[in-house]
Amino acid sequence: MKTRFDVRWEDGKAKLYNLAAYSAVGGELAAIGTDSKNATLSTTGFMLYDKWGEWAGNVTDLTAYNIGGNNYIKLRDIAKLFDFDVDWRDGKAWIEPGVSPYTED
Repeated sequence: MKTRFDVRWEDGKAKLYNLAAYSAVGGELAAIGTDSKNATLSTTGFMLYDKWGEWAGNVTDLTAYNIGGNNYIKLRDIAKLFDFDVDWRDGKAWIEPGVSPYTED
């Protein structure tokens, strides 16, 4: 399945690309350990780009947290931004980029 968006760290900003293939950078699935970590509101600027790579504007309605030097954003906020559905079925999260549009749950 083709991914719905890509996230890149460029020029000191998090750039979100709509309808772009995801670019792995390594470490995305690494275990974060069991020790406690502090979360603070992120000061990172998020910028949105369209499927042609053209700037579409600054993203101002995401709340991001910095934990251990990484930004974390609620999956539902990303789903709303890129218009895909996130749902719970049989006790599991279902993420359907390219299949179902975003719905408020």
